[in-house]
Amino acid sequence: KNIFGYNHASLYVGNPGEIKAFPGGYISPLQILQPHGTYPSGRAGFIKYDTAGDTVFFRTYTDTSIYFEVMLACAVMPDGGYLGGGGRGYDTPSNYQPLLLIRTDSTGDTLWTHTYQKIDTQPATAINVIPLADGHIVVAAQSTHLVFTHLDSYYNNAPWFLLLDSLGNILRDTVYSSGYLVGENCGSLYDDINGGYIHIGMLDSYDPADIYAITNFPAYIAHLDTNFRMTWITNFNYSVAYGHRQGVIVRQLQDSSYIILGEADATYAPHTMGFAAKISRAGAI
Repeated sequence: KNIFGYNHASLYVGNPGEIKAFPGGYISPLQILQPHGTYPSGRAGFIKYDTAGDTVFFRTYTDTSIYFEVMLACAVMPDGGYLGGGGRGYDTPSNYQPLLLIRTDSTGDTLWTHTYQKIDTQPATAINVIPLADGHIVVAAQSTHLVFTHLDSYYNNAPWFLLLDSLGNILRDTVYSSGYLVGENCGSLYDDINGGYIHIGMLDSYDPADIYAITNFPAYIAHLDTNFRMTWITNFNYSVAYGHRQGVIVRQLQDSSYIILGEADATYAPHTMGFAAKISRAGAI
């Protein structure tokens, strides 16, 4: 156990598993909230520490007089450097922040920084990043827009997948803007030893008479090929036995099946519970 003392600092802010291990230590995405003028500002960065928990370096990359940034994901690159992903806001009440990537060397010095936005009136955020053996980079992200109903409104976070070259230039991207909703820590993309990727999220499906119904927005797990096309999808619809399930993280077993972990909400006590499900290679629960 070690305590990293820094005012307003927050580790482990992204999806579970975004602390990455490498020989001799670990690297974690980092964000620091700081008051600055009228609006709070944030610094995005990394903390690297050894197996004893001692800090190797602590780096942030934000000019807080301009930016409000968060870092939700990180990866260890094949050359020993690091890649962080999150979002970049500005020191103004703007809702249209772009997706942010920061590429560093092994000491944490910046090699390049890029921002991306699918639609200029929709904020975008990186959920996780996957370095490929050929030097390319896969980014799982979400592009957010507001959906209005006759009763209320809600945010639809459309899954957005990008293939980048080693310098961060977009080679291919796909957005699922209709029928899919990424909620909370969902929306992640994982390498699949069967080929392609595994993706989790929630369907954009709700009861028009009750936007808060427990049957709304059922979770799903889907397999995508290397062009980000879905080859199968399995839904976790509401049931009396299991309630409303939401996936948070996926792990793959050596037999190529998957374990999805998350939470379940039910109308009966204890109301909120954890859940786990095993999924076959072909998507059967």
